[in-house]
Amino acid sequence: METLIYQNPSITRKQEEIPIPPNPPHPDTAKDYWKAVWANKATLTGYTLMTVGVALTWNQTIPMLDEPVSLLPMLGPFTVYVGFLSGSITSFGVDTVRAYRRAREHINTHGTLDTRYATKYHTSWYCTAVGIRLAAKEAGLEQLLQKRPTATAFNAWENRQETQ
Repeated sequence: METLIYQNPSITRKQEEIPIPPNPPHPDTAKDYWKAVWANKATLTGYTLMTVGVALTWNQTIPMLDEPVSLLPMLGPFTVYVGFLSGSITSFGVDTVRAYRRAREHINTHGTLDTRYATKYHTSWYCTAVGIRLAAKEAGLEQLLQKRPTATAFNAWENRQETQ
């Protein structure tokens, strides 16, 4: 393990050794990310719009006409902007990857999905639901997400109010 030697500016004679833990990259990081981007349609739309916008901005002439078109210089940056907004709303797929990895780890450990994942699938934001659905689909457990679980806490609260 490497160490970082840090000299405290207020105490010039004492040096502290701070261990730096090794942080190797996960071997499936890029594969997991692009798989999640492909599953999350909003993020995929954002990346597609940004790519198209850059292409429109880069090539501001239509090759058949060989003259600049007044709409393309405005359309390219606008498309990049809309694509960036679409991607940033979905955190560029980071939440989808996080949910996918957590659900996949849970499936690998327990062999199935708990009801809390099914509840989270039906009650959470789009990106989290896409990540859970992707992990369940890979494991062949997508049927567990079809049935909407009962909200027992909510039902208990309703029953409590009815009895009073």
